[in-house]
Amino acid sequence: MIANGDEDKAREYRDRHAHQLGNLTVTGYNSKLGNKSFEDKRDRKDTRGKLVGYKNGLFLNEVLRQREGWTVADIQNRTKQLVESAMQLFTLD
Repeated sequence: MIANGDEDKAREYRDRHAHQLGNLTVTGYNSKLGNKSFEDKRDRKDTRGKLVGYKNGLFLNEVLRQREGWTVADIQNRTKQLVESAMQLFTLD
């Protein structure tokens, strides 16, 4: 659990980190996943049993599907990794 159960600290973390690149991902179910726990977002299935959360098979979500939890440090590290990848893919010459 983020912030060791401290609701005020958890709210502060959410406000500061929720919209950082490293905390964002692609799924067709973002509106339904928004306030769920990390585990629920990771393991979410649709009504047919198809994985639609972080285990949806997208390369972008590969790191997320293997995680047991999600921390501020994880968000910061993933932000750095995604920015580095984007800079390599989209060089400005």
